[in-house]
Amino acid sequence: MTESSANGRYNWSKTNYLANQEQVTKPKDESEISHIIKNSNGLIRPIGSGLSYERIASVVENPQQGVLVDLSYMNKLVSFDENTITVEAGMTVNQLFSTLQSMEPKRELPVSPGVIGLQTVSGAISTGTHGQGMFQSTLGDSVRSLRIVLPNGEIKSVDSEDSLFGAFITSMGVLGVISQITFNTQPMRILTARKYATTFETFRSDFVKINYTSEFTKGWWFPDSDLVHVWEVDEASSQEKVCYLNGDGSAICCSEVDVSLNESVAKMSAEMAHDTRSSHGKQFETIDRFKNAQNITGNITQVYCKGIPVPQINCEISIPIEALPDALDALKKWYQTTSKRLHYPFIFRCTGPSKAWLSGSFGRGTCWIGFLVYLAADGTAAQGGFDSMREIQQVLAQFNAVPHLGKHYAMDLYDFDDVLPRWSEFCDLRDEVDPDGKFLNEWMSKLFSKDEVLNKHVTI
Repeated sequence: MTESSANGRYNWSKTNYLANQEQVTKPKDESEISHIIKNSNGLIRPIGSGLSYERIASVVENPQQGVLVDLSYMNKLVSFDENTITVEAGMTVNQLFSTLQSMEPKRELPVSPGVIGLQTVSGAISTGTHGQGMFQSTLGDSVRSLRIVLPNGEIKSVDSEDSLFGAFITSMGVLGVISQITFNTQPMRILTARKYATTFETFRSDFVKINYTSEFTKGWWFPDSDLVHVWEVDEASSQEKVCYLNGDGSAICCSEVDVSLNESVAKMSAEMAHDTRSSHGKQFETIDRFKNAQNITGNITQVYCKGIPVPQINCEISIPIEALPDALDALKKWYQTTSKRLHYPFIFRCTGPSKAWLSGSFGRGTCWIGFLVYLAADGTAAQGGFDSMREIQQVLAQFNAVPHLGKHYAMDLYDFDDVLPRWSEFCDLRDEVDPDGKFLNEWMSKLFSKDEVLNKHVTI
């Protein structure tokens, strides 16, 4: 590693080098963003927490003129009223919910958050971050309006009534740099997650139905044991609310311990220890939490936004929710005929239709299917790790699948113009607002641009 690269910027998991240190700029306000864009002749990419595995924020291919716009200084509360909150784009999801819950009365967003709270709010909406629940959709669908600095340096306001709103809320950072976001809010609720283990066959037959009877539902399938861990989350009972409110504000456990998955967790931990050449670390905490399961009562972030970020190859694919039973059969067949292993159970989160043009939930009820392998301490994947990711995507591609664009995916497996109804409109809009391709790095060029613009900023 060179001295300059040692001091440069990587993605969060340190697997991809994104920028030399001199390429990184940290604006303090919207006017500075505009100034940076207007005075740049090279590649520009915004970055939040840098959680994406792929090189979506890379500017290192344009080392002399490329600029990485780091929004970490723009993390302040701007304003709020009884129905909305406006924050700067670099505020994290954790900071946003903490701010809402410090209000009197306490507030929350009208959607289920993702699991990783260190995401910035602009990064979360721009990549299509979502939680679970058929009666809501992505984090971007809770946006009332946003302000964005366009590739020409002009500042544009877009609200939820704008015909282009769905393009701007999940734009992968190719339409400009978001500077400010106004979210809709609602009174904070107290929820109870009822956790249980069930068989694969019961999960296959019932999971779609319970997504329409329970407000926030999630499942984790341990394919070696054929057991599935399920959460059904709904408003807490009167007694559960009293218990929670009489406590110190922390989530409380409210059931007997269920040890059904302890053996499955132990087996997966042993396999992961072999593949990652380690027997300890946060990756083991992520699956140990399935042991000794208990129902919990708390607010939405205490229940769901408790992910432990660990270096990994993380893939998530959306399919129409009605296709889930057939997709489960196909995944089971793949798993029974492969020698490859995963380091975490398959994850199932369903959402309602989204307004975001680039989301796999756009205009349809969706089941998102997640799968991953953890990385070793040196950043390498287990042998066959990438092959597993690709093979699973090939299995799911037959079900009108769309990948989560902020995570790992095999780009060549998807015809985006076919599976996303407004893909071509988005590409036309991108061409219109950024005709010179200032916001297209190598990865984004492969995804969005026409052949003549492809890789124009790459220095040979």
